[in-house]
Amino acid sequence: MASLNMQRASDLLLGVSIFGEPIKSKIIDRANSAMEELCKLGTAAGKPMWHQHEDSYEVLDNTEYLKEFRRVDSTLMDIIRLAEVGELQALPSFDSCQNMNPMSTNQNLGQGLQIEATRAMQMLNLSPINVVELLMDVNQWSTTFHNIVSRATVLGSFSDGVEGTYDGKLHVMTAEFHLPSPVIPTRECCFARYCKKFPYDRWAIVDVSLEDFFPSPTSNLRKKPSGCVIVPREHATIQVIWVEHVEADHSQVNDLFKPLVTSVLIPQNGRTSFLKLADRMMRKFCANLSATTSNPWMRLAPSNSVDVRVMIDNNTNNPLGTSVVFSATIWFNINPNRLFNFLRHEKSRNVDSKDKTEIFYLQESYADSSVSYVIYAPLDESALAYLAKGSNPDNVIAYPSGFAIIPGGLDRNGYQSNGNESLLTVSFHILDKAITNVAGIPPESVQTIYGIITETVNAIKDALSYHTLHDNWAQDELKNGLTTKNFSV
Repeated sequence: MASLNMQRASDLLLGVSIFGEPIKSKIIDRANSAMEELCKLGTAAGKPMWHQHEDSYEVLDNTEYLKEFRRVDSTLMDIIRLAEVGELQALPSFDSCQNMNPMSTNQNLGQGLQIEATRAMQMLNLSPINVVELLMDVNQWSTTFHNIVSRATVLGSFSDGVEGTYDGKLHVMTAEFHLPSPVIPTRECCFARYCKKFPYDRWAIVDVSLEDFFPSPTSNLRKKPSGCVIVPREHATIQVIWVEHVEADHSQVNDLFKPLVTSVLIPQNGRTSFLKLADRMMRKFCANLSATTSNPWMRLAPSNSVDVRVMIDNNTNNPLGTSVVFSATIWFNINPNRLFNFLRHEKSRNVDSKDKTEIFYLQESYADSSVSYVIYAPLDESALAYLAKGSNPDNVIAYPSGFAIIPGGLDRNGYQSNGNESLLTVSFHILDKAITNVAGIPPESVQTIYGIITETVNAIKDALSYHTLHDNWAQDELKNGLTTKNFSV
């Protein structure tokens, strides 16, 4: 709580200082320069600036970037030219080499500083202003991207364009980003988000870091010019070109993560209720797994090499009492898509009920190139009937448990992943009446937590070994089907 109060006080001081000169003018200048760079990067042809990755995105060539945007001094440029023609016999002195880019200073970052730069393009059936409103309304943006944004705050706004429109609008913001595992530290930064309209209804929105104006000890991420260029196309479609270019501190990241970093017949109003509840489950699940400071994660003593994290959810609005969230992240030598399609199928999680009580589960599954989710929550028969009538899903209590799959990692020998490794986070959210306060977890609850995690992990390992041994993955995947978005009851 003290850290949150300090963060609010820091945000308040920043909000006051951004409107004073010369800071305001410097922020506007920084935003305009970043906008120019983003548009060049976004519209540049492929090679030599961008190289196609085996997945559906491109990777920035850092040497070409340095040459194009002159982020180095003349001495280093001479070295690059000599390397290109193979004449390195007489290298100049490095004594005068200095970083000329104020946006890439790493004074406050750790020794694990690394550059991450990618570009992706997508056609959407939207109008340009729809995307602009989504990104410039910070509440809407953080809600839409809840699976990666823990929190976001606008410290101040001003405009150098047309008042009352998004053209020329500039936000000074702080944000915290996360991946779906409490093992992975969150990333925090302070940045400007600047929006500009161009001829022919083209728009661009750029983010760029302001840490050199407002240093913060909690910042471990710097945004070089990043964002999107929105280009109208035929048939009322748009092309969104997204560039993400950051410097991130990897020094606190676990080595495993460094390479990353069915339906029932229900009336339409009932389907809407189920979809809303599934959406709430997804948001809660992602919020639970974040390593943000508002989540009081505790690390249990290691057992059988499984690193288990626990968090007590003492929600006073929950009439059922205290619940507990616990999770573990495990490396698997299996393709992430294959693991996702295995876990999302309900027959992969058959559990015999000793008292033969029928339990229903609402499941939401989602996958893209960076992360996959399979999330579910138990519902009793009365809740099922209540939702099927189209009633308010906010009145239904659901504890989301499930799986998050991140591609990549290092294999057991410490070598770079070949694309067939997965980092699986298993998370459970259950009611635990044995916990009477947030000060500690009783021994019987610790034993139960370890038992659930261990049994689940071992069951998954056994099932994957069976499929691999009998080489029946293709048959099972054909039966289960391949999808990226699904909810089922």
